[in-house]
Amino acid sequence: MRKRKTSNPDILAVATLALALAWPCRLAASPAEATNAPPEAPASERGLKLPEHPTAIPEPAPGSATRAMGDLVLVGQNATVAQGETVTGDAVVVAGDLTIHGKITGEAVCVGGKLTVGPTAEIGGDLVTVGSVARIDPAAKIAGSKVNVASFSFDLLKRLGPIRGDAAQPQDPVKQARRKAVFFFVLEILFFAALAFLGLLMTTFLPAQFARVTEHIEGDFGRSALLGFLLMFLLPLGVVILVLTLAITVFGLPLVPLVPLAAALGLFAGYVILGHAIGRRCFGSRHPLLQTVLGIALLQAAAILGDVIGLALGFNAPIVVVLGAFGMIVCIAGSFIGLGAIFASRFGGRSLAQTAATRQAVTFPPPAAA
Repeated sequence: MRKRKTSNPDILAVATLALALAWPCRLAASPAEATNAPPEAPASERGLKLPEHPTAIPEPAPGSATRAMGDLVLVGQNATVAQGETVTGDAVVVAGDLTIHGKITGEAVCVGGKLTVGPTAEIGGDLVTVGSVARIDPAAKIAGSKVNVASFSFDLLKRLGPIRGDAAQPQDPVKQARRKAVFFFVLEILFFAALAFLGLLMTTFLPAQFARVTEHIEGDFGRSALLGFLLMFLLPLGVVILVLTLAITVFGLPLVPLVPLAAALGLFAGYVILGHAIGRRCFGSRHPLLQTVLGIALLQAAAILGDVIGLALGFNAPIVVVLGAFGMIVCIAGSFIGLGAIFASRFGGRSLAQTAATRQAVTFPPPAAA
């Protein structure tokens, strides 16, 4: 059999095409279609190599799928090429596990799952793993090269349940709840890291504006909170009006996605500034970035604690639900309080003393000249 040699860009193109699929490829016709389908040709005519000892072929794992002809492309499903089976093409699995005990004439690509290559496996092309964990038996025959890109497992893609290929199979509610707890714990850590990175940018590139907004939170917390409470109702309305206004104009249409993005960025900045104010009040004279990180950690303490407890008790535990709800309330309220301070300081352009002087001049205007 003539070996096919495919370049690495072709392999990545196959993986990209698999990622763009909106639904898993079907490996077999439905029962209704099978009744109307013409009889399948014998295995010898289709070029299928049958095993000499059928009992030695391992049974596919529950929820997996196998294929003996043509290319194998799956998204969100597990695939098993058992001993004695031959895939006359490429095998590409995205967000699923790929187990190979048989023969693949082309390339084998696994994206975001677990790749297992047994001792009887034969791969005619390259073996490519993208964000996957690979277990390759030394006795396996791989004609091409082994390509590894970002060996970090994206198994969280499969923990959500609906995109799994074995969604119809009954699942343990306790395990499913713990999987969700792991997902939200990782999400909480990523959110905390994003806030810390935003704090790094603000303290590095906007130190003066950052300090002025913090002054308004510390010295005039009541007005900042009141203004933030008003923005809680006015901001969504303003975003909708601005989006509709830009959408009806030709030149403003490309700016529509920037409006909600700017609103979200303002809320995150307000939350970071509130964390900096709390960190400066609780931890004294430290580096501004360290004060910010410690303050954000205090604000996120309830949510992080709930996620940690959820790892042991599950996502649906009452204490986890209570701590998560409390952490969400703190996050929303803190974001709008910080946003109120941003507006009160004219986006960091006016100090607290200047704001107080302006307010006093408006309340008590100077007497008219005689």
